[in-house]
Amino acid sequence: MECTSVCGTAACLLGWADAHATAIVALIALTFSFWQIRTFREHNRLSVRPRMFLWLDSSTEADGAHTTTVVAKNLGLGPAYVTSIEYQFNGLPVDVHDPVAVKNVMDAAFGHRWVKASPLVDIRGVLPIPKDGELALLRIQTEAGTGLLEEDVERLRKNFKTVLEYLSAYNEVFRESGSTAGTGRTHHVRA
Repeated sequence: MECTSVCGTAACLLGWADAHATAIVALIALTFSFWQIRTFREHNRLSVRPRMFLWLDSSTEADGAHTTTVVAKNLGLGPAYVTSIEYQFNGLPVDVHDPVAVKNVMDAAFGHRWVKASPLVDIRGVLPIPKDGELALLRIQTEAGTGLLEEDVERLRKNFKTVLEYLSAYNEVFRESGSTAGTGRTHHVRA
């Protein structure tokens, strides 16, 4: 019995599938290959994604000054390429390379207790941070005689924020902000 395209019986459908089996299998294999390539690319991209964290590393120095350092660490699996660092005081950007701006901000935050605030990194272009790499960004010193280290750290967390923008190896743009109250981050205090 000869089938026509309008027949529609199960025998006709099976006959058509049998005649085109090679093409059907090839199409399924091609579709699976494209899906697998896409999945591998996504896995590779995720497997080298950096993950930056910011925290405040605090200590009391031998000279009696409280020192708090804003630190960035790459806990991801691939390198992070830092493109910009912004420091904010009460939500407003602060140019840490301008001594007058730094003095005004530190006076507002600590009064006469602040000793020194200095940036430790100046980005010109892109700054790579490898996997498990750590980078100190900004150091602030205050007098220890009239206040507790924990109070200084809490004041920094409430008033200051560091915003870090970085790229992955696949040029994905990420932003991490920290060292402010309410971020869910904890600060590390050295004894």
